[in-house]
Amino acid sequence: MKDLINDRSAWVGFLDTVSDAAAAAHVEMPTTAATGRILIRRHPVTYVDFTPKLGLVFIEGGFDGGPVQERFLAVMRAVALAGQAVACITTVEAWVTNSPSARPSEAADRYESIVLDAEHITFGRTARIAPILTEADRRQCLPWRNTRGRFIDVLGPQPPSADIVAHARAFLTSLTQRGSLSVATVDLDNFN
Repeated sequence: MKDLINDRSAWVGFLDTVSDAAAAAHVEMPTTAATGRILIRRHPVTYVDFTPKLGLVFIEGGFDGGPVQERFLAVMRAVALAGQAVACITTVEAWVTNSPSARPSEAADRYESIVLDAEHITFGRTARIAPILTEADRRQCLPWRNTRGRFIDVLGPQPPSADIVAHARAFLTSLTQRGSLSVATVDLDNFN
């Protein structure tokens, strides 16, 4: 089994796989707003231990700066807290600009991109960007490149208290009961 917690090359390989999957998804379905992938040690609701494997949770949501984005981030953070997250990868389609004085959506030099933000408890933060080229009725993702910056913070700087975990689990339990969240283990050695 790949050691995604302590082996940097395994983590980078996993990031490459997620990057390629995200690029394909965003090119095929441009309406996908944001996707989160969280590697967890425990089921965030039942608290069943996944050891020696990790659980992988996919969360899709909006990233518009409003209430939909707040809910997406709340679910991401709750899963990370209650599931003893090892890593979190978020991808979002966004306008990007090289002009520091303009909002990306209003800049003359803006371009559509996929932005990937990854947080890892051992290896820290990684940010990547891949411009999307649109010609007539065809879209393609250009190669990923590393970038600087920070997109969101999902993993906390220190382990959460028992009270915080209990609140996160209660929130996630209500989502699970409504059918809005499901958690499953994945064979990460064969993940694509």
